[in-house]
Amino acid sequence: MKIRIAVALAVATAAFSFAESASAAVPKIATGNEFTCVLDKAGTVKCTGTNRAGQLGDGTNLQRSIPVPVVGLTNATKLSVGGGHACAVLSDGSARCWGSGSFGALGNGSDANSNVPVMPVGLSSGVTDISAGRLHTCAVVNGAAKCWGAGSSGQVGQSDYVAFENLTPRSVSAMTDGVTAVSAGYSHSCGIRNGKVWCWGANHYGQLGFDTASGGYYESAYGGEVQGITGATAVAAGKRQGCAIAGGALRCWGDSDNWEIGAANYPKWRNVPMPISGPVTDVSASTANTCAIGAGAVSCWGANDSKQLGNISFMPGAAPVTPPGMGANASSVSTSTWNTCAIISAQARCWGYRGEGGLGDGTYSSATSPQPVPSITSGATDVATGAGGGTCVVQSGGVKCWGSAQPGDGSNEFAWSPVAVGALGGTPVAIAVGGQHACALVSNAVKCWGKNEYGQIGDGSVADRLTPTATHVLTSGVTQIATNLSHSCAIASGGAKCWGRNDVGQIGDGTSGTDRTEPVDVTGLTTNVTSVAVGIGHSCAVQSGAVKCWGDNTFGQLGVGDSAPHSGLVTPTGLTSGVDSVVAFGHRTCAKLTSGDWRCWNQYLFEAEPAAVGAIPSTGASVSVGADHACRIVSEALGCWGMNDQGMVGTGQLWGNTDFDVSPVPGLGAGVTKVAASNKHTCAIVNGGVQCWGTGTTFANPQPAELALMIGLGDLTPPPDPKTPSPPIKPKAGTLAFIGKPSGRLRALATRGLKVGVRTFVPVRFKLTAYVKANAIGKTRSSKLVPIAVASGKTNAPDYRTTVKVLPSSRIRKKLAKLKRLTITFRLQETRTDQSKSVVRKTVTLK
Repeated sequence: MKIRIAVALAVATAAFSFAESASAAVPKIATGNEFTCVLDKAGTVKCTGTNRAGQLGDGTNLQRSIPVPVVGLTNATKLSVGGGHACAVLSDGSARCWGSGSFGALGNGSDANSNVPVMPVGLSSGVTDISAGRLHTCAVVNGAAKCWGAGSSGQVGQSDYVAFENLTPRSVSAMTDGVTAVSAGYSHSCGIRNGKVWCWGANHYGQLGFDTASGGYYESAYGGEVQGITGATAVAAGKRQGCAIAGGALRCWGDSDNWEIGAANYPKWRNVPMPISGPVTDVSASTANTCAIGAGAVSCWGANDSKQLGNISFMPGAAPVTPPGMGANASSVSTSTWNTCAIISAQARCWGYRGEGGLGDGTYSSATSPQPVPSITSGATDVATGAGGGTCVVQSGGVKCWGSAQPGDGSNEFAWSPVAVGALGGTPVAIAVGGQHACALVSNAVKCWGKNEYGQIGDGSVADRLTPTATHVLTSGVTQIATNLSHSCAIASGGAKCWGRNDVGQIGDGTSGTDRTEPVDVTGLTTNVTSVAVGIGHSCAVQSGAVKCWGDNTFGQLGVGDSAPHSGLVTPTGLTSGVDSVVAFGHRTCAKLTSGDWRCWNQYLFEAEPAAVGAIPSTGASVSVGADHACRIVSEALGCWGMNDQGMVGTGQLWGNTDFDVSPVPGLGAGVTKVAASNKHTCAIVNGGVQCWGTGTTFANPQPAELALMIGLGDLTPPPDPKTPSPPIKPKAGTLAFIGKPSGRLRALATRGLKVGVRTFVPVRFKLTAYVKANAIGKTRSSKLVPIAVASGKTNAPDYRTTVKVLPSSRIRKKLAKLKRLTITFRLQETRTDQSKSVVRKTVTLK
């Protein structure tokens, strides 16, 4: 099988290697829905990645970031991976399948999942090929094709159209002899019979390869012969396309909306095969892209929204692209929805979007609950996470860093696990992490290292520094440091100084557009400064109990109720006195009052003016804010809230909180002394050790190369929580998040419009409609819901969020301005690329 249909968040680079002696002719790699499997020459199968349905076959449901052997498979000869299950052919001619049993995909008479291999009914011998599709499976048994699993489009090849599920293998009506290969796709299947290709199932995009006279574009359980192909040796069924190798040449047919069949011209679908390239020895078709191997080189074409083609651009392409380093010695290729893997010179290498450990390089997309960081189990006194995904820890008189925070040890490599920073010339007491640089407070002086393109090291240059380097001016009297993506600030002798990038006035010296390569005074903040905080493009400080902010204000991060940038100081609304300290990250800021209360503001999590946050109690809390989530410590117990798409809230799930509903972090109910939230991961000091959770990276990898380990965890094997149901394999519907506390939303809706955060998990077109009862805005008695505002958008990204402004007409807004309370229902309708739809509703009372 060459189909890799799935909502797969893919991967970086591979560390699989292969034995030279063997039962399998050549090693094979196969990618699926957030998991990857490899068959080596010795006949051993190893899998890595997500394991909620048991798709790793190791007898557990534990997520893995390094390959683990599939139980009992020591003599496999063929391997195939589908949406949530995998199958293999053994040397004795029997078949085994494991993972998701939805719709009977395992063929063992049940629709239950299995975390160990099971034998499909009747497939104890005579099996020569097998292919796992999205929700169904096909095999060649004694020269005939048999299929099982989901069959609503006729993809199992039964003329009676068994629609829901087929729990055991059934003979394909048109493929009873002479069959040498099969490929199970999304909702259609193909096979090779006597050198000719035959396909059956869905055909709305010509993916069965019929010409108009031979069957049109209707689904067919019986199927038909793909036109013009003889002497076929390999076949690959994708989502809406098919490809075959015949005479060493490749021909493809079906949908080409993303040029996945290599057609650059309209019509975008082809119902008869068209030549692509040659000579070709291997081919893999996925949702919207295709890859092949010719003369040892890997070439890919089609969709590229996650850089699964292996080039720098995000644009799709009809012309084949060969990723760097993939030009020779490739023996196997496998492409999935958002990533591609290949075996080259007996090593597996992958590129695209990183998955849940699916590559097996020891890294994760997500760790959904706190995990101890090896080597940092005691002695930690400070921890910081950066905008680029890096982490640094002050521990036992030294500093250790990993991820995108350059390790400062003289090398120029990302660290996959904690690395000791080079000589600091003193004892560090505090640490701050930016995009790809870090700064430490050492003996009341500042030393920085890492990337320096904007002068964020502060040594008067823009040269990168591989070891700790003294920041000019700040050689004594420093009491606090703060940094973010590419600029930094510090408090020295009671005044605020900043340096680095200054494109939007974030340095605070009254200028904008000129970077500062060494610290300069913030105008108006030369005395009585007690706290400083840095976001991506803005900065804030506390002076004599009042908050002062400056820089970018696109998302209202300055807290003054508008979106205009300010290179000079402004005071967030209501924070003119009684403030103890400030914290910031990304585009958001929070201030702690001397009373113990907190006020937070700006894009997505908070209002554009300071407002109380229900998740933060009025006394005794410390807070850290990230890009889309936040955490607070109360009595050494940790709770988090906000977006949780990568598990950064730490609840053990990849979904959950989107508003202000705080959730206790399991296992961290005591002993927590410091927490640091970033873009997509969180770390905390717990009883002197460090625990982290959330994403392993924030990047799509455009080329076959290793990515950084951002959370420094190695192999994560958290115990399964029997009380937590496994999330569905199918794509999740989107989520909505309302900006601001209820007390401010009605005013916003009636004046400048209400901002609503929209999150989608797969490429969609979406429409957000706001409804209210008719009697709330008119003189009618009807309680019927009527729309008052509509917003829409479209994304090709697999993981997308945006802020949508809901702005009713001026007539409606005048009516809303007279109300004290309003119940409003939001309806988010998503239309996916396969035309399936989902609807999310959320109701909130505005005051």
